[in-house]
Amino acid sequence: MLRRFVAFFLCFLVGNPLAFACPCGCGSSDFLSLEAGEKFKYRILYSHELGPLYYDKTGKSYSFDGDTKEIETVGLTSVFSVGKKFSLGLQLDVKKNIGKQNVRYGIGDPSLHFLASVFEKDLFDTFHLSLKSGLSVKFPFPSSASDSDQLLIFSSGHWDVSPNFSASLQYAHWTLLVKEIMTLRMHKSGIISPDFVNRLSLGLSYTFFGLGQLGVSLDEELRWQEFSSGRGLTRYTHKLNWNLTARVGDRKSLGLNFAHPVLVQKNAPIYKEVGISFSHAL
Repeated sequence: MLRRFVAFFLCFLVGNPLAFACPCGCGSSDFLSLEAGEKFKYRILYSHELGPLYYDKTGKSYSFDGDTKEIETVGLTSVFSVGKKFSLGLQLDVKKNIGKQNVRYGIGDPSLHFLASVFEKDLFDTFHLSLKSGLSVKFPFPSSASDSDQLLIFSSGHWDVSPNFSASLQYAHWTLLVKEIMTLRMHKSGIISPDFVNRLSLGLSYTFFGLGQLGVSLDEELRWQEFSSGRGLTRYTHKLNWNLTARVGDRKSLGLNFAHPVLVQKNAPIYKEVGISFSHAL
């Protein structure tokens, strides 16, 4: 049993990314953090999700026959310092759902993020270790989650409460990042039990000092629906996310990313995603 676990963990580290799409706006799954010397940072992101596939409970993929064929998102994320080790962030998305014949626009669920720098230390004059923790809350917009026009669905319709943890280890030009986000999804209906979602991201990046950064991360989402009823794991997805960031001014950067599914998926629609972003820190 232990050997199987070790083998799976090594495979996960070496070559396994997971991705999941968020047509309903999963704001609490993403957030910015401030680096040393930064008091405020914002990011403007444009992303395009396309080419969806649906993976059934056996992991077999099919062409996604839902009304929404593509999703475009323009998102604004900001974070500012509220103390020596604390910061507060806000995220809001404007979404465009594209169908075969129609297009619909709407606002995604906003989210609020509280982050704390728990530990910062240089080790052996060679490594730099950084530990961060926080809590994110996603607020559901009143939306048409039950509307007959599926293109009008921009909100998940429930609250997300997400404690999160991240650790980064920097050595020269290289940075290893691990991020863990645990989400409890509180449904409005008392009949439906809360969902529990676990997201794990493992990333590696190389910094070209003064120029930019190249990175890749493996993202995994595991979802337990009706968790309190003991039904267990009902959905999982994996995605590989490639990122290229270029410095375009004083604390200004332009980013490109491409995400695609890898490994195994279950009971989920998956979109490929391309995006471009601009960020500025003060």
